[in-house]
Amino acid sequence: MPISPVSHVPPVTLRAHSSNSRTHPKKQIRQLARSIQQFGFTVPVVVDENNVILAGHARWLAAQDLGQPLIPVIVLSGLSGAERRAYLLADNKLAQKAGWDRATLAVELSSLAPLLARNRRRCSERFQSSGPGIHHRGSFRLSGVQF
Repeated sequence: MPISPVSHVPPVTLRAHSSNSRTHPKKQIRQLARSIQQFGFTVPVVVDENNVILAGHARWLAAQDLGQPLIPVIVLSGLSGAERRAYLLADNKLAQKAGWDRATLAVELSSLAPLLARNRRRCSERFQSSGPGIHHRGSFRLSGVQF
């Protein structure tokens, strides 16, 4: 199964996979759009040789909302219809199985305190880090992502 180098295409040339069972609430799309604005489009959308999306539906939607003229894509060709559907499901399901190393996360969030302080105006709650875990009242946002 050949994998192409990253190329850049207009998002309007891509199509959502008809069997994509993953849903993307508008709030998530807005969060992804803010992340793309801040950090750029760092993870290409994976498509088949017919420009049907196999991975990256939410990033594609966020790019459309932002009016991005071009987005990065990788073409994965040579898959059967069943392999395409299996890849689509595996890509979504495997990401769900990830967890957090809470001690490392606490250290990372603590080191980002200056950035969080600048964003505090947009946050209704503050976080506190103590011990190996994270203790918080409510939640906080970083680059449009709520923790």
